[in-house]
Order: sequence, then C-alpha cells, then structure tokens
Amino acid sequence: MHAGNMDNKELVAGTTLYIPVNAKERCLKWAMGTRAGKWRGGHHAMETFLSGTFRFVIHKDQHLLWPRAETPTSYISMGFSPT
Repeated sequence: MHAGNMDNKELVAGTTLYIPVNAKERCLKWAMGTRAGKWRGGHHAMETFLSGTFRFVIHKDQHLLWPRAETPTSYISMGFSPT
C-alpha cells in the first residue's frame, strides 16, 4: 500500500505518482534507486542510480487505498499481492 519496491517500467519522466499516506500527522518522503533490467523469473535485477527533480505535495482531500499514476500518455491503477 505504501508503494515500496514498485517495478513498473511505465513510470517514466513526467509521471505524477500518487501514494497513499497511512500515518496520521506526518508523511516521510524518500526515493530510492531504480532497476535498469531484470532477468527472467524476477529473482535478480541490475540496480542503477536515480537522478531527477522531485516535488512532494500532500493532498489531504484524497483517500487512496493503493498507488496511482498519471504518465504523459496513460492513467495507471496499481494493486499489490500481500506476498
């Protein structure tokens, strides 16, 4: 629900990512590295650096349960398995 470890190649430059905040009174902001590629089976990946400009905005009037994204060409709804 917190958008950790999202492997979605559709999240490109210019994407707006909406992430639910599940903690009252605070929101921690962070961004981690990206994956340059993934081997078949998904057990190994090539990590790479992440460089960019980020703007974090809290929208208190939205009540998201799962992350959503707006790319330059698409709207994306996401769901994650508990495992």
